[in-house]
Amino acid sequence: MAAGCVVTPLSLLAQPAHLAFILDHSDCRLALVAPEFLHIFKEAASQLDRAIAVRVVDPDGSAEEGAGETWPSPAPEADDIALLMYTSGTT
Repeated sequence: MAAGCVVTPLSLLAQPAHLAFILDHSDCRLALVAPEFLHIFKEAASQLDRAIAVRVVDPDGSAEEGAGETWPSPAPEADDIALLMYTSGTT
């Protein structure tokens, strides 16, 4: 939430056209992708009329070199929203 983002989980078992729909419908602007799924993401993203910034993140949590700045750790309050997640309405 400190980043002002909405989490949009993708099932990489879905077909690229369905992934492209979700990327477009959610107005995705940044994707964090594990290296082994980058080819699936690129295939889906290639179906869009716009570019999406991509950061390859290893399972250990490290990002690729030059992935950008880091955000300061938030100091959450007890009633703060922890996660805001997108859904296409099919779940």
